[in-house]
Amino acid sequence: MLNDRYQIIRPLATGGMGQTYVAADTQRPGNPHCVVKQLKPASTDPDFLVVARRLFQSEATILEKLGRRHDQIPQLLAYFEQDEEFYLVQDLIEGHPLTAEMQLGQRWDEAQVLELLQSVLELLAVIHQEGVIHRDIKPDNLIRRDQDNKLCLIDFGSVKQIRLSQVLNSQPTTYSQLIGPTVAVGTPGYMSAEQYKGKPRPSSDLYSLGIIAVQALTGMLPAQLREDDNGELIWRDQSADISPSLTDFIAKLVSIYLKDRFTSAPEAQQALQQILTDSPDAITIPPSQPAIVPAAVPPLIPDSIATTPQKRTQPDAVPPPPVQPEPTQVAIPQSAAPTHAASPATGSNVVVGILMGMTLLGGIGGGLYAYTRLQQSRALQNIEQLYNAKQFKQCNSQAQSFPQYHADLHRRSQALLTQCQDAQTLENIDLLVQRGTAAEFAQAVDLAMSIPSDAAIYEPAQRLILRSSEKILDLAEQKYFSGGDSDYAEALRLVKAIPREAPVYDEANNQLRKWKTEEARNQQDEKRAETALKAKRWNAADQAANKLATSPVKGWQKIAKSLKAKAKQGRDAERKKAANDRLTRARQRQLLSLINQWMRAKSTIFAPPFNRQRARQLMTGDLLKGVLARMDELEESDAYYRYGRFKVTFQSGQDLLSDRPTLDVQIRQKFTLVEDGDAAAEQSDEGRYRYTFVREAGRWKTVKREELKS
Repeated sequence: MLNDRYQIIRPLATGGMGQTYVAADTQRPGNPHCVVKQLKPASTDPDFLVVARRLFQSEATILEKLGRRHDQIPQLLAYFEQDEEFYLVQDLIEGHPLTAEMQLGQRWDEAQVLELLQSVLELLAVIHQEGVIHRDIKPDNLIRRDQDNKLCLIDFGSVKQIRLSQVLNSQPTTYSQLIGPTVAVGTPGYMSAEQYKGKPRPSSDLYSLGIIAVQALTGMLPAQLREDDNGELIWRDQSADISPSLTDFIAKLVSIYLKDRFTSAPEAQQALQQILTDSPDAITIPPSQPAIVPAAVPPLIPDSIATTPQKRTQPDAVPPPPVQPEPTQVAIPQSAAPTHAASPATGSNVVVGILMGMTLLGGIGGGLYAYTRLQQSRALQNIEQLYNAKQFKQCNSQAQSFPQYHADLHRRSQALLTQCQDAQTLENIDLLVQRGTAAEFAQAVDLAMSIPSDAAIYEPAQRLILRSSEKILDLAEQKYFSGGDSDYAEALRLVKAIPREAPVYDEANNQLRKWKTEEARNQQDEKRAETALKAKRWNAADQAANKLATSPVKGWQKIAKSLKAKAKQGRDAERKKAANDRLTRARQRQLLSLINQWMRAKSTIFAPPFNRQRARQLMTGDLLKGVLARMDELEESDAYYRYGRFKVTFQSGQDLLSDRPTLDVQIRQKFTLVEDGDAAAEQSDEGRYRYTFVREAGRWKTVKREELKS
């Protein structure tokens, strides 16, 4: 029973880092089955377990998030630690691997391949968007689920990488600094070139998917495909008949060149959708149908199994020879004491056997001692070279992982470790200072102040900070005089970060007080100028802006220039309005005079001598035609008008400075119609009229006259 909840039913697989089981969840109704993965850390060192525990929790969080994002990714049900071993609990997927559908010699058609690409790209898009690379896309890790016939992606085994020796060597602060957010290791044949080099990226998963598509189209395993001189797979002549667009799409997936591949699953999805959109008649994807599964395929496939588990075999009596270690690693064999059945022998034979065994063991032990000492001496030399080359990060990493097999060499490695760490600390302080921001300089000061006073680098670190303080003050002055609000704030932060022990501390504080005084005065001048602008007191605004312009700060000079421009703009607008007002009044008088001329001329236009020339001088257009017609009628009927006194009163004007101005006036006038010498009763005309004028041959004339209703 694990975690007082999961009852082991049977093992599924055994590996170097742990086991996988089918278990019953005893705390859920019906005790449903699930998959439990047991992950054994490679070391019981407390420091290792601290980092391993953190990475395990981080990876479990990623797995849980992926399972929630898509129902075709196994859901993480729980994770826990028990007896310094880690456990993951996940859904049990009932179905069969895609391998069962990809029989050798059987080629898929285009529709089947498109369905495969669509399904898997949808899943890869989810994990890529979470910043995760699967790294082991292959048919065995794609399970056709029985309940809905959908493909599920399994074997998210990245948490297995917590056993890496780098955990103790590099002291990473984040998981990505240790191994990156990748999953699994990869399977030959489905791995891209960059993945073989240990530098996978999202397009590596796309390469693996492309290889699966090629396998489906050709009915051949990746290892059976030939390569051209450039290393590209030759598969097109072996595949079923497919459209050129799909051929090019798959070729882009499996290109050995990263620049020719899609960069991520969403990009590949978009390209595949374009293929479907462009060829709707040629490409039809039917609903997936379950393939005939060979009897050898088990009905329950856990999400942790990539290959068929093999039975464990008993170890040989003699362990195999160790692999030649890397220069910075030492292979220390574990003691082994194989047991043998007792056989009849004399006492002397037993003694001889013991002596021979002791001699043999002594020879082996001496050889092992010399070999490991030689290897560790070389590793120590390598650490010294890294220190001399100022590669302090690598120096720290290798010194931290230096084994304790030879005490004297280990002591030297730890002395080098201290030197590397001290040098890297000084390098970090200098780097923070060089970046020149207040926040990073403050970090540099804090880092220097955190060094114990009895440490070898305490004095050098203090000197570095004190020497840098003068540079920081210069930088603060540059920020202050360059001028925006953010620059002023950064200048203050830089000055405040200068430690009290610095020689320029007093000067910095004097500058700080001076800057604050200048800033307050400048803000006051700006406010005065803004107030004057609102009151349209342009001269007062100019005076305040001119005072502000004397500031040595470029930002305030820019503000002063803007304020002066606003004052000039306001003054110019005011002057223009005054000029327009004068022109408007002059135009109004001119047009009003034209109306009065018309009123006086009526007694010679609608009465003898019927002065048509005068009418043409005052009017134009249809209005003139109407007046001339009325004059003809009066003259033919021997009639005329006799006008009395009149009064024209101005009321309003519109568009007086345009080329078609109008005036609204009030007119009062008495008149009498005389026909055949007889005068009719005197009449009175009083009303509001609108006159419209146009300019013709250099003179203003009335073009329209209309009576306005009261």
